[in-house]
Amino acid sequence: MRKRYPAFVGVGIAASVLAALLGYAEKLPCSSGGAWDSFTSQFQDSCYTDIYPLYYTEGLSAGKVPYYGHPVEYPVLMGWMMEAAAWLVHSVSDAYARGKDFYLVTVLMLAVCLIVGVMATAATAHGEGRGAGWKAALMASLSPALILAAYINWDLFAMALTACGLFAWAQRRPWLAGVFLGLAVATKFYPLLFFGALFLLCLRAGKLREFGKAFAGGLIAWLVINVPVALTATSGWAEFYAFSRDRGADWGSVWYLFEHYNVPVLGNSSLSELNLISSGSCAVAFVLIAALALAAPRRPRLPQLCLLFLAAFLILNKVWSPQYVIWVVPLAVLARPRIWAYVLWQCAEIAYFFGIWGYFVYLYLPPSGISDGWYFVILAARLLTLALLSATVVVDILQPERDRVRASGLNDDPAGGVLDGAPDRLSVTWHGVARNPAEVAASLAFGACPEPGDVGRQASLGRLADHGGACRADHVEERLRVDRARIEVGMPVGARAELIARVVAVHEVDPAGDRLYPVNHVGQLDAGGVRVAGVQAEPDLTVTRSTGVRRLARPLPEPGDRLEGAGHRAVAARGVLDQQRQRPLDLLDRLDPVRGAYGRIDGTSDVPAVHDEPLRADRSGGLQMLVE
Repeated sequence: MRKRYPAFVGVGIAASVLAALLGYAEKLPCSSGGAWDSFTSQFQDSCYTDIYPLYYTEGLSAGKVPYYGHPVEYPVLMGWMMEAAAWLVHSVSDAYARGKDFYLVTVLMLAVCLIVGVMATAATAHGEGRGAGWKAALMASLSPALILAAYINWDLFAMALTACGLFAWAQRRPWLAGVFLGLAVATKFYPLLFFGALFLLCLRAGKLREFGKAFAGGLIAWLVINVPVALTATSGWAEFYAFSRDRGADWGSVWYLFEHYNVPVLGNSSLSELNLISSGSCAVAFVLIAALALAAPRRPRLPQLCLLFLAAFLILNKVWSPQYVIWVVPLAVLARPRIWAYVLWQCAEIAYFFGIWGYFVYLYLPPSGISDGWYFVILAARLLTLALLSATVVVDILQPERDRVRASGLNDDPAGGVLDGAPDRLSVTWHGVARNPAEVAASLAFGACPEPGDVGRQASLGRLADHGGACRADHVEERLRVDRARIEVGMPVGARAELIARVVAVHEVDPAGDRLYPVNHVGQLDAGGVRVAGVQAEPDLTVTRSTGVRRLARPLPEPGDRLEGAGHRAVAARGVLDQQRQRPLDLLDRLDPVRGAYGRIDGTSDVPAVHDEPLRADRSGGLQMLVE
């Protein structure tokens, strides 16, 4: 019986081969038309590449081994790829012909990398279902900006390794993912940012052991590649780091724009000040992204967070070469931003590809080419469209119901591997920011909520903050001293509650004895009893896995529906959720049975006691229900 492969395999290979051929054709005026023989012709024909001239300037044509015979401005694994291509053509006697053969061999290697990178990206997207795999293959391989930049440099090598690392993570193989990402860092440094994204998401999901495996695999792979060269050719190995440090504001960067227009401080700083400002700006951006990752209503998907880190780095880095678009394309495809933002960004990258070569023509053969005014307009458009693309991703993170991957309710984070559907173990919530009930229900449907026992000792918090309002301003009756904490640790009702098969959402705790508002909001389901917490539950809700896609056996109830009585779909809580808002003198009343039930609640601070009484409402608020 013939084995049937997913549709994305054939589509991805065919589209990648076509993209590789189109990229090769774009460089034909240089590789076959003689434009390389004229310095300005290669810019006029927009077919410039680093590969051909670096064969001579890096000493490869003279038989020098990278790092040993000649220092190389690239990380070690890329230098090895250059050496491999040089070795394959070393028997060609004519130096000019050998240089062209070196380019052709390198193009063939990079074409293989293009196919591998596209296939890994498509395989990662395949977990979303509904044809996402072949759609991702087409979007990644036939990206016009990627095709134009494919053979400017060796960046496709790093892209392929990074894509393989993300695919391995999606397949829940953290060691292998770390190895691929470590090799990618040994090729280009940008994949190092993705370890930061993994750390934040694993921290929030309580999957630090898996992150540790990935980080260990990446560190070992990087050390295996770098340590031998660093020990035996230290100066050649260190050239990449020295070159990165000593490089000024380069073409394409926002700092080059500031420098051209002599913007105070930002545009006339020394090299050391530029390094400090650029690095500091990146650090601030990374901190903000980390805060978003930990405080978002729902944990961001891995490709979303990776894209934000990479976009911030490119926008604020000293160098932004045309080929760096290759880094972004796979992540943009997996992050699934708004398609109009993706198209605008692609158009800006295409404009910049032709704009940078036209600007070089203007610099060397004025008044031909593109003047500096138009060049900087194109540069700004490139910067702004990537920022806009990132902004749409931020909106999807803050409003998960807009996320096209999660909107169907069938997926959580297909590229997240162990993070897919994992409950949150840590999240930071800022006062006044509340989750939409639909987001809560969707999150709980995939088990993406922390367990009650995961609330540990948080001395700096002082107390668990208690909000009387949901999704809007708090009530005037709410006690300010209870709500004093600015940062809170979430402790939702777990799915193991008695009498409720699976909790979908808890909207408002209405303590027994409080006659102000039996049901807090019109969007809350009436539990059918006086002063009973409104709890939605699906007794027979199950989540099954089919071809890697989560599917709900039954649709979720809608938390945002108008006021309605409990029915067979939304089962009311039969017990009273009794919450002691005041701190009594009796320690037993304050701490039990929360301590006995969960064992990890910090008893040194004011933790409201919560208990469930299945028999009747505790209208007296007495102590007897707490003593069992």
